[in-house]
Amino acid sequence: MRELSCVSPEVRDRLVVRFGTDVLGWCDELPALVHGLAARWNLDVVASGGGGTSRVFRCLRRDTGASVWLKLTPEPLIAREEAEALRAWADIPSVVTLLAADLAAGALLLEHVEPGVPVRQLAWNVPEVAALLRDLRISPPLRGSTR
Repeated sequence: MRELSCVSPEVRDRLVVRFGTDVLGWCDELPALVHGLAARWNLDVVASGGGGTSRVFRCLRRDTGASVWLKLTPEPLIAREEAEALRAWADIPSVVTLLAADLAAGALLLEHVEPGVPVRQLAWNVPEVAALLRDLRISPPLRGSTR
């Protein structure tokens, strides 16, 4: 698991561009953070990846073998805002389910979704996009919602 949670030099560089050099400490501490969250949430880490603001880890629940995603960001505000949006839009079928969160640690545990095509490579299907936008508009997030 430690190998999977170590942050490679190229990812560190990308995170420094986004968050500044203070993120390097977070990168160094990430393996211990992942280990602690995996123990608390009863997970085995099996793969890693990430985007510009986070690291994501595909995990298996030790009790059921179900696949879930552990998402961590060095900026707790990003995790807090994402958790708020996921809770507000929880009834929309195209929104992933938030299973657990440790917002102080910048950690979200999400239901399994199959990775898809990056947005920049999508062949936009206008009816599907319109339906998603309609659903999001009908059920807007409420400020301060704790749903």
